[in-house]
Amino acid sequence: IFQPIAKKFNFNFDMNIIRRGYYPRGGGEVRITVNPIDQLTAVDLTEFGRIKKFFGRAFVAGTLSKRIAHEMTDAAEKLIHKKYSKDIPVEILVLKEPDNIAMGTATGIIVGAETTTGCLLAASALGKRGVPAYDVGTQAAQDLLDDLSYQACVDRHLQDQLIILMALAKGHSKVRCGPLSDHTKTAIYIAELLTKVKFQITEVSSLKLENDQSNSNASEATTT
Repeated sequence: IFQPIAKKFNFNFDMNIIRRGYYPRGGGEVRITVNPIDQLTAVDLTEFGRIKKFFGRAFVAGTLSKRIAHEMTDAAEKLIHKKYSKDIPVEILVLKEPDNIAMGTATGIIVGAETTTGCLLAASALGKRGVPAYDVGTQAAQDLLDDLSYQACVDRHLQDQLIILMALAKGHSKVRCGPLSDHTKTAIYIAELLTKVKFQITEVSSLKLENDQSNSNASEATTT
């Protein structure tokens, strides 16, 4: 999710996953090639548009059965279809990681959404011992739906990662998100200390989805 949004800032990089590692053991390896630029470009990510499609990736690694990934996928799709029309495609890739590129035993799912205006949001969940696969898939989908209910253009995990790009970009950037996370508030505080940029946070009303009981408003972060 970060890579395509970073490109909107004119920040381009290539990423090659050599080996996947999983919490808590780790051991993954990623090689990144960054193309130097003179200046980042300001962005305006405030137009939500409409949901174009849902996508994702459900995986198992090590000794776990691929059936677990299918159960997570079924749960995520079921919850999504409760909120959105079945006419919107849901494309979740189900796979078992090859042993030669996966370290250890793990399972997890990422579920994302793309809108007609190019917004990308996602949420994920990792399997845990004693937690049914169905619950893992449901959790990932619910977190995504919560962010979508604010008509946010970035999800709760991406919002803090964009602060440094907004601070360094030439011009005024504007991003619509859900309620600010503690990570985002900290990132804004540090960015303002290190640069001359100031952030303005504005609460905006959002059209809630049917059956959504949340009372919180969306937020818009703007560099000044």
